Amino acid sequence: MMSKKPIRSTPNHLKQCQVCHQPAMGHGWFDPKTSRGSIARTRSEVAFCGAQCQWVFLGHKDGSGDELAKTLEFITPQEKYTMETHLVSDQITHHIDKALQSENQQETPRTYLGGSRLGVACERALQYEYLKTPADKPFSGRILRIFAAGHMFEALAIDWLRMAGFDLHTQTSTGGQYGFSAADGRIKGHVDGILASGPSDLNMTYPALWECKSAKNSVWNDLAKRGLTIANPIYAAQVALYQAYMEEHIPGISQNPALFMAINKDTAQLYCELIPFNGELAQRSSDKGVRILAACDANDWLPRIARDPSHFGCKFCSWRSRCWKNESTNDGHSKTNIISPSDLQPLSPTWLEESA
Repeated sequence: MMSKKPIRSTPNHLKQCQVCHQPAMGHGWFDPKTSRGSIARTRSEVAFCGAQCQWVFLGHKDGSGDELAKTLEFITPQEKYTMETHLVSDQITHHIDKALQSENQQETPRTYLGGSRLGVACERALQYEYLKTPADKPFSGRILRIFAAGHMFEALAIDWLRMAGFDLHTQTSTGGQYGFSAADGRIKGHVDGILASGPSDLNMTYPALWECKSAKNSVWNDLAKRGLTIANPIYAAQVALYQAYMEEHIPGISQNPALFMAINKDTAQLYCELIPFNGELAQRSSDKGVRILAACDANDWLPRIARDPSHFGCKFCSWRSRCWKNESTNDGHSKTNIISPSDLQPLSPTWLEESA
């Protein structure tokens, strides 16, 4: 049976499909016409975005309309079945992803800086986000499916907690999410839920903030090993800021540890951690929001997180190409003239002043 050896010299996502020139998605096979053990066999290895393009390549690369039928003579029934299965899978996935991307494009963009994002290390990236700057490329269908699956895991967690005896509130009396608004509505946040009570044998006090995330196995294991504050500073800042700003609406919520819950998407394991209120972290996050808004108002760009676009923090940024396209300084930072946060009306709520 002909073997299918994955391409190893270059990661598949860095290769282009032999047919449509889109990023390869892991489908790389030898040319079935070359004999086993042939040196030419390794040289003829190509990559495809999916089984459909591979099929097209095998059938038309020599310019013959009958080439596909000839090629299939060199493919075993099992390999042909696998190709046909991949083709159907790719076609259905394509339709689903197209629908998800269309739905995502129709959503109204945020007109505020999300409180859940203030833990992001790069302040310039947050400026791009607040200013609704188009990303280098839209979210792929796969990413949108991951987002959608995360919402489903959260819904499951809500049911599980209520079944376990927790009085968990996820909507206000008017049907909306619990949340807060600051800086004349330019900074907003929406919480996953508020715990009003729970099983009596737990060492918990109420009311308490509840935040839930789902994560792949490696990320979940890191959370379980190192804890939220070290493993995921973005989520840690979100919890602290939400405890802070929700104090005005739900007195006492900043005095009680928040319950952070993470679901392992691969194994369904649960990680729960009680997070005491960190007023210093909340203050730093609030100050960051002030700096970002001030810089945007002044048409200034805050420094990047790094001086090299290959830095890990830049490599996966949605605005990497745009940010590094017009470099104007030698040190990797654009010149800025940032307004001091003290020149603006402070965002700090009263609980921060009282805890100082």
